[in-house]
Amino acid sequence: MKYCINCKQTVQPAKSGFNVIAFIILLCLGCCPGVIYILYHVLKTERCPMCNSINWGVQPIMEPVQQQVVKGIFCPNCGTRINEEHDYCVGCGRKV
Repeated sequence: MKYCINCKQTVQPAKSGFNVIAFIILLCLGCCPGVIYILYHVLKTERCPMCNSINWGVQPIMEPVQQQVVKGIFCPNCGTRINEEHDYCVGCGRKV
């Protein structure tokens, strides 16, 4: 698996398959076209299956999100935040 900088996601690189029929036809035309075809497939770079690019990179490290601590009184019944001056929950009506 590699990280594609263009897509901003981790993908499995794709390589087109080796065509045996094309290789045999090129080999019948002469040794050089067959050898060139083999070298082309051996040296061919992997491409992103999503955007067809070869722009690979290192996946950025995501920093953990810090949770904000909300101070105050919450209703034990429904979880609604209650102002300190109220005696009842505005969400469910339970006495706090």
